[in-house]
Amino acid sequence: MRRTLVVSLVLVACRSGFDVQARDAPAVDASLACVAQISAGGGHTCVLRGDGTVWCWGNNALGELGLGTLNPGESPTPVEVLQSPGGPPFDHVVEISCGVEETSCALRDDGTAWCWGGNTCGQVGNGIVGDCSTFTTKSAVASPSKVVQSTPGNPSLTGIAEIVTGEENTCARMTDGTLQCWGWNLYGQIGGSGVQASGYPIQVTTMNGVLGASAGVMVSYGHTCAWDTSGALRCWGYNASGQLGVDNQTNQPYPDVVPLASVVDARSANQFTCAQLADGTMYCFGDDTDGQLGDGNMGTGVVSIVPAEVIASGSPFGSVAEIGTGDGTTCARKTDGTVWCWGTNNVGQLGIGSLTPAASASPVQVPLPAPASALAVGNDHACAVLPGDEIRCWGDNTRGQLGNGTFDTPIDLPTAAVYSCP
Repeated sequence: MRRTLVVSLVLVACRSGFDVQARDAPAVDASLACVAQISAGGGHTCVLRGDGTVWCWGNNALGELGLGTLNPGESPTPVEVLQSPGGPPFDHVVEISCGVEETSCALRDDGTAWCWGGNTCGQVGNGIVGDCSTFTTKSAVASPSKVVQSTPGNPSLTGIAEIVTGEENTCARMTDGTLQCWGWNLYGQIGGSGVQASGYPIQVTTMNGVLGASAGVMVSYGHTCAWDTSGALRCWGYNASGQLGVDNQTNQPYPDVVPLASVVDARSANQFTCAQLADGTMYCFGDDTDGQLGDGNMGTGVVSIVPAEVIASGSPFGSVAEIGTGDGTTCARKTDGTVWCWGTNNVGQLGIGSLTPAASASPVQVPLPAPASALAVGNDHACAVLPGDEIRCWGDNTRGQLGNGTFDTPIDLPTAAVYSCP
């Protein structure tokens, strides 16, 4: 299974002290830019337009492009997500999230969530769970499907402030600060309910009660993290490489506190996690095989079970505005619009115009022609939004996920996607 956590453009504001403002999705406004948000997944990329519609490109093997059909199996150019096969555009969307493998989700302006694509473990949230015990048969939902509750009549899950999907599981942050998660739960990544998988949302709890006051949530391969309005970070689920950052390598079915303060964002991928602090610095923890923690270390079996600060040229890597993680690569957009990446580079994920070095344990700058306003990192590819709503992507393109009209791969320099608004 390919693993990453998607990254999408969300606005995080900090007030005095460590009181972190929740990342509520903006209201739909047709006057917004052509690219209101961008998100990258396992092998596909999606853009939310200011008019509330969604356009995607790349892999469609399990319907993650939202066309209502698995044909074509992939598209190297943008296609519009539809409400049903051949139906009208899927609209009124205020936030999108592309999952680690083949799932996409969207939050609409009425506070409901809709998901489509891979549904092997119930991560679409429509009450159906596929072959989650063996993963031998992948289940597909090719059109947006409303996330519903398990109560009689299966009413919609409403009152959602944020939707985030990972590999085989999805979480929603509610307007009251609680979390609801569904999908795969082998390691307790949707909470300590004891079920292996759930096609319906389950409220996340601590050992002593409901987890509340959440300001943001991230979902990865086998683990989940959330940070609260005080800037405290908690993680739970799979922890073989120390990706929970709690000074051990034991799986945790309940949220455990990470020794960091003033966290305003977190992203994760294949067995590692990175957190952005209010002062613009970054800390990462977990697997460091390819230098994806950015602390100057790398090698087989190298891990950090506590947060390690990202270092560039011997100094803390600062002025971070947005972060993203892939299978073995991490990227960050700074406040000046520059983009920096580190970790594995086997298919050009560093975007530096070469596959050498094969990996970097410290940040290297991606040569973009202009400052970036947004960043999205998928499994093995990344995209940046430049002035004029230009999208440039780099890395793996075997599924057309770079959106440049070809399947040429690898692409080791940022290349323009074939994307424009009417």
